[in-house]
Amino acid sequence: MKITGKKYEKPDTVTVINGNTIIINGIAVSDSIIALNEAEEHKGKEVLNEGGFKLNFIDTMFAHVHNKITHFPILLAVAAFLFALFGYKNNKFETTIKILLLFAGIFAVVAFITGTIQIEPFIGKPKEWLANANTHRTLGIVSGISIWLWYFSFVLKPWKKLKWDFAIITVILISVTGFYGGVLLTLI
Repeated sequence: MKITGKKYEKPDTVTVINGNTIIINGIAVSDSIIALNEAEEHKGKEVLNEGGFKLNFIDTMFAHVHNKITHFPILLAVAAFLFALFGYKNNKFETTIKILLLFAGIFAVVAFITGTIQIEPFIGKPKEWLANANTHRTLGIVSGISIWLWYFSFVLKPWKKLKWDFAIITVILISVTGFYGGVLLTLI
């Protein structure tokens, strides 16, 4: 360690193989030389971002709609569950819960439609099983049905005693469905 004034500087770490320096401070020498040459070439010039990412709002707004829409039924159903927990003893949030579940159910239908449209890239690929039957898609359908059943448990008097059953089942189903959706998304 070198002491210069009041600062402590770490020494350079150098990796040498067969008498050739190949890495200095974790950076390959060839990369360092290339970077220095490129920096020297562009010194004093304005560098334009050619070929970089350009955001086209309209195109990106309608790309992968399922991935955007699916957050709404998840959020709304979980929020309804939290309100149910907060108002457990006195049901003071019942109207709020019904409204949240109504919108969660509507967005679940939209998520199903957009997910069905978006399944095409997975067909014939190794991860088709995850996107299609018996996994994410089926769980999504069952989750949507569960949201609607939970909603109807607030609306239909004979079902009122099943509110908590549907609440717990819905949150579990949404969690598992969301997990598979997240795994599916990372595999794209």
